[in-house]
Order: sequence, then structure tokens, then C-alpha cells
Amino acid sequence: MTCCSRKTVWKEVEKPMQVERTVISLKALYIVYDADGTVAGEMLYLLRKWLGKGHCAACDITHGPRKVKPEWTSLQRTGWLGVPLFNIHRDEMEPKLRAAVSCALPCVAALVDSGEYVLLLRPEDLESCNGEVPKLQEKILEALRTQGFQVQDCHPNIEKESLPVPQPMETRKEEDDAVVPM
Repeated sequence: MTCCSRKTVWKEVEKPMQVERTVISLKALYIVYDADGTVAGEMLYLLRKWLGKGHCAACDITHGPRKVKPEWTSLQRTGWLGVPLFNIHRDEMEPKLRAAVSCALPCVAALVDSGEYVLLLRPEDLESCNGEVPKLQEKILEALRTQGFQVQDCHPNIEKESLPVPQPMETRKEEDDAVVPM
């Protein structure tokens, strides 16, 4: 029996004037909030949201009314697409990521093995998810395919029994916070 829960993502690039092809692999996905990660930034965001002066579609996808959505936490912990999935605030972006997204926040960007970032989803794409994690997953897959990445749905040579079985998460009293890469 084969397992279809994990995916592999890659892209073949044919360079002009060269005979060889280069395979570009996905290294990580970043969902970037349109809010600062400081205490003041979080308070300002909440105030704007409560007053109806704005919101962040990425926040609506990853967070419920009081805490991180369990389905988002599960998605991060299972390594969906076989790569880490990070959620970061706009003030936590490194310069290369900031340049790639061109201030289109909130957004989703992919880090590829060359160290470059690719903008996958823009603010309007995240808005169309209506705060739903499964819709975000569909949009990411669609964007990857549009960018020329191939998504392999199954690992045909991996038997289900050889994969680690995810254990149920322990109930935690404190709220899960944003996962920030080190």
C-alpha cells in the first residue's frame, strides 16, 4: 500500500543556450502577515480590526478569534508539501524576501534551493480563501503549478508502514505562537 499524504515539489528550468536542465526544489513556504510582530504592532492590528479599519487575510487563515487554528498548527507540524511552513510578520522579513514580495502583503512566498524567493499568493488570493486553511492549500498548489513547479501527490516507492505515524497533539495551556525560522 502506498501513502499519498506527503507531496514532493520541484521545477525543471531549461536555461537558454545550454543543453542541460536545472531542477529547482522548494525549500520552504512563508506566509507573511500584514502586521508587525512587536507587542505594539499586535495591539495596533487588533485595534484596526476591531474598529473595522482593516484586517490581514493571512491572520484570518491562521488564527481564530483567540488563538492559532488547530488545523494551521497541524499543517505546520506535519510538513505539508515536504517543506517547512513558516508564518512571519512583515517586520521579520529578510531583505531578499522583502524584495521578492514587493510590499504585496499579506502574501505567501516560496524559498527555492537557489536561495531566491518566489511570490506565490498576493493579498487578493489570500482574501479569496475566506479564512479557510484548506482553501489556502488549494491556492498554494495552484500557484506552484502556475509557476511551473511539479507537485507529485504520492511517493510510489514508500510503503505506508515505513512512515512515522503522527501522534495526537498534547493539549497545551499556552497559545502556539508564530513559527519563525532560525
